[in-house]
Amino acid sequence: MKFDKWTKHIIEIIGFPFTLTNKYINRKRQYEMLKADGHLFIVDFDKNGNIASDMVHNGFEQKRLAELLAKIGYNNIQSKTFYYGEKIFMAQDASMFILDCKK
Repeated sequence: MKFDKWTKHIIEIIGFPFTLTNKYINRKRQYEMLKADGHLFIVDFDKNGNIASDMVHNGFEQKRLAELLAKIGYNNIQSKTFYYGEKIFMAQDASMFILDCKK
């Protein structure tokens, strides 16, 4: 199976790697690992079109991420941009969000 930049992005969440892809590879495995009524938290950068690199992804679209997680089976999905800073990501201005969802 071939992976593009999006599929290679790994987020460390509560002690285990959560691989997130546009086709949600490994999605059921992480979902199944989570206890009933457990929460998944993701903290990352909002999508930033000014960042283009083969070494990093350029953030997530919160709406797209929420749609993907809903397809997997998560509910009560909430996300919010909580921080904006100048030149904090690849020398670009960027914002960060937190997402919470429940199994």
